[in-house]
Amino acid sequence: MSKNYVMMAVLLVGLTFVAPTLARVGQVQTPAGAYDGILVKFKSGVSQTRINRAFNSAGSTQHRGFRSRLVRGLTRAEVGRGRSMSSTLRSLRRNRDVEFAEPNYILTAYAVPNDSQFTSLWGLNNTGQTGGVADADIDAPEAWDLQVGSNVIIAVIDSGTDYNHRDLSNNIWNNTGEIPNNGRDDDGNGYVDDVRGWDFANNDNDPMDDNGHGTHVSGTIAASGNNGTGVVGVNWFAQIMPLKFLSDVGAGSSADAIAAIDYAVANGARVINASWGGGPYSSAMFRAIQAANNAGVLFVAAAGNDGTNNDRNSSYPADYDLPNVISVAATDASDNLASFSNYGANSVDLGAPGVRILSTSPGNRYSTFSGTSMASPHVAGVAGLVVANNPGIGITELRAALLDGTDAIRSLSGRTVSGGRLNAYLALGGGTAPPPPPPTPVVTIAPGSQSVIVGNSVRFTASGGTGPYVWSVANATIGSISANGTFTAFARGVTQVNATDANGVRSGSASVTVNDTAALAVTPNTANVSVGQTLRFNASGGSAPYSWRSNNTSVAIIDPISGVLTGQSAGNTTVSVTDNANRTVTSGRITVTAVSVSPSTATLTVSNTRQFSAGGGVAPYSWSSSNSSVASINTSGRLTANSAGTTVVTAIDANGSRGSSSTITVNAAPVNISVSPSSGSVVVGSTLRFTASGGRAPYSWVVSNGSVARIDSNGTLTGLAAGSVIITARDANGVTGSSSSVTVTSSNAGGGGGGGFGHGRGRGRGGRGGMMGGRGNSRSYSSNSGWR
Repeated sequence: MSKNYVMMAVLLVGLTFVAPTLARVGQVQTPAGAYDGILVKFKSGVSQTRINRAFNSAGSTQHRGFRSRLVRGLTRAEVGRGRSMSSTLRSLRRNRDVEFAEPNYILTAYAVPNDSQFTSLWGLNNTGQTGGVADADIDAPEAWDLQVGSNVIIAVIDSGTDYNHRDLSNNIWNNTGEIPNNGRDDDGNGYVDDVRGWDFANNDNDPMDDNGHGTHVSGTIAASGNNGTGVVGVNWFAQIMPLKFLSDVGAGSSADAIAAIDYAVANGARVINASWGGGPYSSAMFRAIQAANNAGVLFVAAAGNDGTNNDRNSSYPADYDLPNVISVAATDASDNLASFSNYGANSVDLGAPGVRILSTSPGNRYSTFSGTSMASPHVAGVAGLVVANNPGIGITELRAALLDGTDAIRSLSGRTVSGGRLNAYLALGGGTAPPPPPPTPVVTIAPGSQSVIVGNSVRFTASGGTGPYVWSVANATIGSISANGTFTAFARGVTQVNATDANGVRSGSASVTVNDTAALAVTPNTANVSVGQTLRFNASGGSAPYSWRSNNTSVAIIDPISGVLTGQSAGNTTVSVTDNANRTVTSGRITVTAVSVSPSTATLTVSNTRQFSAGGGVAPYSWSSSNSSVASINTSGRLTANSAGTTVVTAIDANGSRGSSSTITVNAAPVNISVSPSSGSVVVGSTLRFTASGGRAPYSWVVSNGSVARIDSNGTLTGLAAGSVIITARDANGVTGSSSSVTVTSSNAGGGGGGGFGHGRGRGRGGRGGMMGGRGNSRSYSSNSGWR
């Protein structure tokens, strides 16, 4: 059983969105649209009645005044209203009386299209515009002198195609056998309402691109040529068959890819473009592509973006060894092999432009991609040109035309089978490619656009080409332009001015917008204000009165009448002004800043200083302290600590906006508190006075053991019981000092008295009936018991 491997779209090296630009200045222009009706040759002997019937059936109208003597039976017709060129051609070509039918092409020098971004397509026509090497391209303009394409069907098996894109919609294949939206498989091909291809990823009839890859590939193959819009594909009129099998993330299964190949072969595709790869060799995939070969369908595949040699590490489907597989490497604008491109002397056939390729993107946009995915569609588009030039060509001859029709370049020698880079002109059998035409003189106008009020004038200048210049204005009712390029406005509107040099080279257009009043404007456009600050905004132009609005009222509010803005909180906003005609303009960014104080918090010691700074407001700042007895601050923001406590520092900017710190703490300076006397003793019931010095009065007193002694607020200690204590003094700043040990003793023991004699030691007094000994540390002698 073959495995259903997941395929991944080739990764892009780079992507840049590009806005549409004006057509190349000085380029020969043709009317928008690539053709002017249809040329039809009827077979010999067809009557006018049958000719009329053929045109009526196709919804077209014959030009009776046109007749060719050189080509008998050739006539001219117009495409009917509401009919497309492709559907009209299909109808005529199916008519058995018609020998051939083709667009009546508008011819221009070198077949250079008027698509506005053609000059950016270096891969088609390299003038060195991107810094590369001139003529390192596929010689598309030279090839277009031979063939610009036809309705050859090229299947793009990819992520889908934006079939509504203005540069692709005319070249999307249409399944004429299917009636849209009737819920039936009218043509019996197994797909219901498949009007423009199929979405195999989601199994529905809408192959719209939701990734972008397939639309870019499609634009390189067949963006509409000479339609005055965007880019141009290699093949101006090929029919893109969108077959979606890659999802929006660029991944799809091999089963869906095989189903898409089957659909392409069954529904008339002559060329398949496969800008994807991944997974190992698949027998099922090989046989599907082989069946396409047997049906005469060319399979053009991207070689891969790993920068590796495919001879050693195969990359599928590009490496399937089949006659109809063309493997394509990528080259840059200097004809170097792209750094990311795979290569292989035996497995990769040729190179094509694949670095920074501008093409279509979904949503009528244009973007620049890089990869072998971008190189492959160049080859597919040229293959379509070759088939248009020779509808009966077989695979062998088609392959030979592409590989033999290359420019040999050093970077591909020994790295590809052909050793060359694609050349569309040579592939069409044009022989040696002609040298590129000399550059057309360019006349430019400055400024490229301008606005002016009715009655006023503005000056344009021209450069390049050969002077003097002749000036012209597209709409003379809006304004006029003088010989020196001065435009004078007459009436409101938009017009263009051009300059033509002495050799007839015409410039591109500069746009002029004329207003009946000056454009509404707001000043200042940007501003910085601080919280609490006011700023007046002014309006000019438009029609008064004006009304004002702040677009972020939490940041700033504005008076709707006066336009005075007040900052509310730090942040950004814009202001809008609306005039009496309900026209509105919005300013640039208005930034509101809050005054900040640094440091936001601090701890100091009495007598120390600290520098504070302010920011976020408008200098100069004024300073204040909420408690100057604790700390004072001068005009330059230097804070001096005066006493222990707390305060808050505030800065006020020139506009009156305030910013404050958190709490600032001041601690007392370290001091030595002395207690006197430092030690001592006192008898129970007696007192001893203590004093303190060295700190800040008043002092408070504490005794370590309240049962031994007490001390009052004046420092007078009274002994309560025998023991020892420590006396501590605390000054007004909370600094303490302590004494050494203070001893409290009982009264001294005394001698003599009643019934005997006593010998008291110390100063104790004798008691009745004998000696009364002292307590505490006093010692007494008793005649009854001796020394105690």
